[in-house]
This record gives sequence, structure tokens and C-alpha cells, in this order.
Amino acid sequence: MARVLMVFVDGLGLGPGGDFNPLITAPTPGFRSLLSGFPLTLETVGSPGGPALLLPLDASLGVAGAPQSATGQAALLTGENAAGLLGRHLKGFPNRALKDLLKEKGLLGRLKGLGFKVVFANAFRPPFFSALAKGTRFFSCTTVANYYARLPFHSLEDAEAGRALYADITHENLKEQGYPLTIISPGEAAARLAGLVSTHDFTLFEYFLTDLAAHSGDINKIREALRRLDGFLGALPQALPADTLLLLTSDHGNIEDMRVRGHTHNPVPALVWGADRMYFRELTAITDVTPAILEYLTWGN
Repeated sequence: MARVLMVFVDGLGLGPGGDFNPLITAPTPGFRSLLSGFPLTLETVGSPGGPALLLPLDASLGVAGAPQSATGQAALLTGENAAGLLGRHLKGFPNRALKDLLKEKGLLGRLKGLGFKVVFANAFRPPFFSALAKGTRFFSCTTVANYYARLPFHSLEDAEAGRALYADITHENLKEQGYPLTIISPGEAAARLAGLVSTHDFTLFEYFLTDLAAHSGDINKIREALRRLDGFLGALPQALPADTLLLLTSDHGNIEDMRVRGHTHNPVPALVWGADRMYFRELTAITDVTPAILEYLTWGN
């Protein structure tokens, strides 16, 4: 039996160390616990030991310009060079061509079609469901992929009951917006997500506060976004079922370099934890992620 938990972190590049890199200057005991005490930087790639495999993935894919969210996420979730398909990197939300690509080759739908139990673990606020009912077109690639896979979307009631996880991990942002959810620790969030993982073959969770914080340029927001992610990641290995492979990756760089106000040209990490982590050792680009997951789950089940 094999399971995969994919944690997609928006805007998390794998850059060099330095005082410009919050992954060096902010405390990151969770990441370091998986990397033999080393930080999540380019210099750590290839370091011996540690329970996790760290690989740099090309997010530019031979297309000029800084990698962007729509094409990067579409590439991650289909295995196709979405930027090459369009001839450019596309910001924000997928256009018609990328929606069609996600409909045809989206990882969630393909896994479901093969008979695997699949879940998009994120919970959504009430305005999302209103927009969905009205046919609003502006949704992220993860949401579009889930929609075309005809998988359910989770509500805040699901999050409060522990059946899903909101994108802020701890519910603190939801509280600030007036939603009466109980604030939880990153460790409790990890335990709740592990519960979902235990009943599915493939679980996807998206965390995008990293990209939002980096775009703000506010070091306090950046450190807070990393604090939640790091605490969450540090607690996951102990919480997950033993047969789980954890893959953390991203669509483009951003938060790892305070000198750049916007997305970077850095590779993104593939941080792979689990007994079968070496199965993923040949990943070199974000387009390799979907094929590797499909092959691994087919091989392991």
C-alpha cells in the first residue's frame, strides 16, 4: 500500500543562503529537522543524511521571463509545459487553454479515473461557493483541477470539524475576517490533515500565504507565513500513516529572496519524505511531478 500527500506551497523557491533569504534569517526547525539541521537553500541540495530528499526543480521550463502561478501550477498538476504551450508565463488564474489542459490531463482527475481515492484537503469560505454557483471563472489551478475531477469542495464547517484544512493552516486569518472557527496550532493542523491522508491514496493541500506575504514585502508577514508552514511541516512526519510519501513543492520562487520584489528565477524545492523517497530522485523540473506520482501510486498499489 502506498499513499502520497502533496503539499503545494505557492511562491517557495530554493535560493542561495544569505541575510536576504528569510529561510535563513527566520527560525525553521521543521525544515531543518528533515534536512540534518541544514536550511532549505540551494547549498543543502546533496547534503548527506537526513530523513528527506531535497531536489531543485526547474520552474522556468525554457520560457523567458519569471515563472508565474497559472502556468507553474498547471505544469505541476498535469506534467505538461504549460508556459511552453502558451509561449509565455501566465500570472494568477488559468486561461481557457490552461483550463482545457487541466480538464484533460489534471492529476486529480487522472488518479480518480484509475480508481484511486483522491481528496483536495483545502476548505473554502462561503463566498467561494456562491461564486462557483454563479459560474465565476476566476479560480486557481488547484481549484479548477478539482472541479474537473468532479471531486467535492470542503466548507468551513468541514474545517471546524477536522474534515478539511483551511489554507492559513491555523484559522487565524479566518478569525480576523470574522469567521468563528477555533484557532488551532500548526501541529494540530498536521494531525487533522493526517486523518484525511489515512483514508485516501492521494491528498493535495495548498498553502499560498508564502506568496502573498512575499509580495507584500512585509518581513513580519513573511516570518509569520514561514512560522506556520514550518511548524506544520515539522509535525507532519510523526502524524502521517507509515505508508505515506510526503512531497512538498512549489510553482515558482518568491519568498526566498527579499532583494527581489516579485517572483524569482530560482528553482523550486522537491522535498520528499518517506521510506520510498528515492523513487523520486530523478525529478528535475516541475513537469516531472505528476508523472512521478502517477507511476509511484501505480507501482505501489
